Amino acid sequence: MLPPILDVLQLWTESLGHEITLRVSTEKNICYDTRADVIAISVYTQTAMAAYRIAERFRKNSKIVILGGPHFHGQLTLHEGAAHCDIVVASLCRRQWQELLSGIKSEKIKRGRHRALVIEDTMNEFSFPEDLYHIYRKKKAWQFTLIPASLGCPYRCEFCNPYMPGTYVTRDIDLIVNEIKTVKSPVLGLCDATFGLDKRHTLELMKKIAPLKKQLWIETTLVRLKDTEFLDALQAGGVKWIAVGIESLSQSFRKHGSGTVEDMIHLFTEVNRRGMLIQGNFICGIDSDGPDSFSRIYGLCRKSGINFAYVDLMVPFPTTEIYRRLVDEGRIIDTNWERYDFHHLVYRPEKMSPEELVSGYTALYRKITSPRFLLSKAMQIIRHGGLRLGPLLMVAYSIFTVFDARKKERMLKKNVIQIGDKKKMIGPANG
Repeated sequence: MLPPILDVLQLWTESLGHEITLRVSTEKNICYDTRADVIAISVYTQTAMAAYRIAERFRKNSKIVILGGPHFHGQLTLHEGAAHCDIVVASLCRRQWQELLSGIKSEKIKRGRHRALVIEDTMNEFSFPEDLYHIYRKKKAWQFTLIPASLGCPYRCEFCNPYMPGTYVTRDIDLIVNEIKTVKSPVLGLCDATFGLDKRHTLELMKKIAPLKKQLWIETTLVRLKDTEFLDALQAGGVKWIAVGIESLSQSFRKHGSGTVEDMIHLFTEVNRRGMLIQGNFICGIDSDGPDSFSRIYGLCRKSGINFAYVDLMVPFPTTEIYRRLVDEGRIIDTNWERYDFHHLVYRPEKMSPEELVSGYTALYRKITSPRFLLSKAMQIIRHGGLRLGPLLMVAYSIFTVFDARKKERMLKKNVIQIGDKKKMIGPANG
């Protein structure tokens, strides 16, 4: 499953007459013996250090290296990445990509630059190509395709930094429908940061998608789910799996709207009644969270229509507002990006000790991945969603979380011991 921007880059590159190969790989399986002239790496924060090592090795092999991706949505990481490549990309439009490849071909942009060229789409010229369906047509039936219906997110949650924050732009409906038609798989995702904020656009889109009989995954907000006309449209359009960012029960975000936990439970009941499934996403360790936050999350997951719960520790990624705030408050305790992977605690929480946060989180994750809990949720998923591919994928994904939970528990317990050891080393006795 590739990020949609890589599909876009593939289309742009091929339309300019160049050959491109996309690969997903671990660091140890990188093939350095390649005839490619240019190596471009999409970087997430937890993969940044590996990307830098890979980039340096390719540069020694006389390749031009481009680094881009979510890790570079801020000046701190742009400056950092520029030391390891020839070109670093914060954001990009088609014109800039064309000029970049033309400059490389004409050797105006040469390999081995002392300081990387920085590219940023400051005018927000980016748009998804009208002929993107050509790329979707090439995908196999077993591949899960992500299709965008909008760009940007108007909400400014401090723990998040989406592309084009503070904006929301919808795509042409007929283009989206045409792209969905070309996807061979019956299951696909509409990969918007927040789907459906433009109600009129959503109602028309769902009406046109309905005859295609696809099973759709979307991510939206609690406040949108309060609109019954919106829910009816999703049901008619083939939406089967809705991810909702609940984040915390100790703090309400603008995207939640008003309401109580009981109101939330009622919403999820209405979603399930329409044959759609709810994935509740939670972040543990937000500043408003105390030791009682874990039992509150478990209680909601156990008794409500949340069919699958995804819980993670809060990670203050370096491109977010919360990272900058925690730096100012002296609460960042680890700046090794490889540990910004949801398997380590890299900051000091506000209302808990590190030990309380880790023990509370691991206990919660163990409870919601217990065989008894997962069996009850699997029965609930099949009862509401039926024996279709989409619901069965949710069951399979919930089984995967068992292994994820146990791995995180081992790593976090080891990590919190290391945090305790560091505190002792800088305690009063050692100055």
